[in-house]
Amino acid sequence: MKHIYGLIILATMLFAGGCKQDEAVVPAYLQNSKLLGKWYLVSLQISTITGTDAPVEGDPIPFESDKNYFIFNDNNEATFSSSIYARVFKGYYSSNSTSNPKTLKFKSGDLLLNYALEIIDDQTLVVTESTSSTIAGEITTTLKRYTYSR
Repeated sequence: MKHIYGLIILATMLFAGGCKQDEAVVPAYLQNSKLLGKWYLVSLQISTITGTDAPVEGDPIPFESDKNYFIFNDNNEATFSSSIYARVFKGYYSSNSTSNPKTLKFKSGDLLLNYALEIIDDQTLVVTESTSSTIAGEITTTLKRYTYSR
């Protein structure tokens, strides 16, 4: 009788261990099919706003496309290559379509990029990143506008 219970337990363990784990399902509002593919960084424009002054916009800075790009896959995996960081990052992205402004985030280890998604169409992707600092009691905001194309 003890052998039957042992066989039943063994069969149950083999059956449970043989099942593979289901892939994680990314909620639809964190996916954006328009992002899929490879996007090359074309230019970066930096604007600064100090206090209540009008924004000061710098000229667009061109980039070497082959070293600065995003690759977005349909399973929310992504690759980010940057000449600024001098390396390629593999990680995951989300593009929240329910937030306002719409967001695009990329995470790879300690690197977290958090952008506002400004424009996305068949050939153009424009994202912005905003940072603020206080110097001598005056707030300065720096806005970086990245333009990508296919």
